[in-house]
Amino acid sequence: AAGNASRVTLIICLVTLLLTLGIGIALTRSITRPVAQALRFAQDVAGGRLDQRLALDRGDEIGQLSAALDGMADTLHAHVSVADKIAQGDLNQNVKMASPQDQLGRALDQMILDLNNLVGQIRQRAEHIGDNADKVSAMSHDLASGATESASAVTEISATVTQIAA
Repeated sequence: AAGNASRVTLIICLVTLLLTLGIGIALTRSITRPVAQALRFAQDVAGGRLDQRLALDRGDEIGQLSAALDGMADTLHAHVSVADKIAQGDLNQNVKMASPQDQLGRALDQMILDLNNLVGQIRQRAEHIGDNADKVSAMSHDLASGATESASAVTEISATVTQIAA
């Protein structure tokens, strides 16, 4: 009976050890796999790839991390879209700030403001240059008319001198 009890105890210990080992492995995998996914995702975002999302639907801290990383990628993607439109010449953009501390959003907003001011200054100067070009054109016309009148007067004087000499 003592040998039987020892075997039962040994079997219970082995089963308990195997269950504990199985639970430990499952728990470890449930943490390390999503963390590894988050790491790869963060590396992709750091490399400029903003077209992916983790979308881990979990109620724990890993799910919260996933949601935060997805939100970061969404914000960066929105800012990239604004920058693309600015690069195409569309300065009528509204930058949606992710938070009051959104440095990239503030920089984009300031860039739009500065570019719009620059375009306004260029337009003013172009109008000023156009006005001055009109004035130069009028002066050139006046000079041409004066030169024509002078040439006509010289011709008349030359004809008069020729008549007097004859």
